[in-house]
Amino acid sequence: MLVHMSRLMTTQMRCCWAVKKGESMCLAIPGKVVEIFQENGLCMGHVDYSGTVNKVCLEYVPEIAVGQYTVVHAGFALSVLNEEEARLSFAAWQELVQAMAEQGTDIFGRPLEK
Repeated sequence: MLVHMSRLMTTQMRCCWAVKKGESMCLAIPGKVVEIFQENGLCMGHVDYSGTVNKVCLEYVPEIAVGQYTVVHAGFALSVLNEEEARLSFAAWQELVQAMAEQGTDIFGRPLEK
């Protein structure tokens, strides 16, 4: 049985979670752009996900600036979020984590350690 948990939707999908018996998949998560640079002719950036910084391709969002938030999937920034949208996405993730914990599992469906 496939269960879709999606809380925050505006004109674009901001946060979506698919849970299938025994497997989970994150589709996109928000992060804050902390640096923009060129690499091999591509617009790239470093994006901070609550303390974890990764390199991301920004070619799909050429309008993005340092300090803005983006939704990233598979290393590609897909859309630009304003700070309020990012805050709401983080809140939705926290609700998901809490709901799963109340069921006794982590967000991947694994039993929580006691």
